[in-house]
Amino acid sequence: MVPTQSMSGVNWEAPDMNIKEGSRRLAIVLGGLGAIVGAFAGYQTVREVWEARTAQARFESFADSSAIKKDQSDLLDTVRKDWFARNARPQDRKKLATLDESEHGIGVERFTIDSSTGSITSIELSTGELLQNTKKPSRVNYLILPGYLVIGFLVPWCTIRILAWIIAGFSR
Repeated sequence: MVPTQSMSGVNWEAPDMNIKEGSRRLAIVLGGLGAIVGAFAGYQTVREVWEARTAQARFESFADSSAIKKDQSDLLDTVRKDWFARNARPQDRKKLATLDESEHGIGVERFTIDSSTGSITSIELSTGELLQNTKKPSRVNYLILPGYLVIGFLVPWCTIRILAWIIAGFSR
């Protein structure tokens, strides 16, 4: 309400309704709420990506230790000389290439390699935890949360702006 001066005192009049400004503010508020909802929606996916990244980094830190690298090369030489190991099925190759690692004191009980590729496939820690060699999350996966935030903002914002545009067309 806007005060105006008259002979009898102050009169209160309703201002003209500004649909454009009101819809702009409503769009911004709902867009912000949509971004918050988008953040909650993307949280689970982002958490899974982060856990996969952490697990792979942990696996690589153990796999790159000097004790495992030395025993890996020794084991590969032994396995490649053995005819049975070279001609075994892939699942048997992994079983053949298990080596006890407890004497090095780095917390690794044993690790398994694939003799056909020479790569470490799993590491068993002395705590009983099994670390698997998994794929690193792609760089695109790190854009998930910002994507949810942007979409969460734009959907309500665009919806309100379009509705305001339609309503403004009828008001003139």
